[in-house]
Amino acid sequence: SVVEELQRRVCREFGLDEDVGLKAMRGANLLGLQARLRKAGINLDQSERHEGPVGSAAAKSPAKMSSFGRHVGSASDLSADEIKTILRRENELRLCEETQILFKRASVQPAGWISVVEELQRRVCREFGLDEDVGLKAMRGANLLLPRDGEVDEISLYRKYNRFRDGPLGVGDVPPDVTVHRLDGEKVSLRALIQGPRPLVMFSGSYT
Repeated sequence: SVVEELQRRVCREFGLDEDVGLKAMRGANLLGLQARLRKAGINLDQSERHEGPVGSAAAKSPAKMSSFGRHVGSASDLSADEIKTILRRENELRLCEETQILFKRASVQPAGWISVVEELQRRVCREFGLDEDVGLKAMRGANLLLPRDGEVDEISLYRKYNRFRDGPLGVGDVPPDVTVHRLDGEKVSLRALIQGPRPLVMFSGSYT
């Protein structure tokens, strides 16, 4: 969140749309590659030949009009009703027969069901005419955009039945002795880690 806010600040300082500035910063390596290819006489996209004010990280493009009747520059520009409309569509697609079949097939694929969800959410972005950065943040960050709005948890199936609960451990408590895995695959006891001379900070969570 710190990096995202920093990058948005850079966009504001240069007077750039967030979509433009973020792509320029996050995709600098790709943009540099495209420039080198063009210098070598290889143009991946002939439509990129353009002169004029900055409109995108690589080329001028008109502001995208969303299905809400206006250009939406960031997820925070969406109203509560608009965010909930997006969530309802996402949930509808998650539960449809077509998606359930894809989930079943993905269970034996390396990328797993996560790839199905990512493509589904991108489809929702396209349906509502939203930039992916905007739409994805609206779906994935709805609880942050609409804090204390219980309806958000009721709309999304995966939020409604989320079994996450705050555990009983507090600051200063002795944690249970469990086995943890280092990045190199080595197994080590949690107690062994916390008995060292240095302070230990632990971050834990679920990838899914």
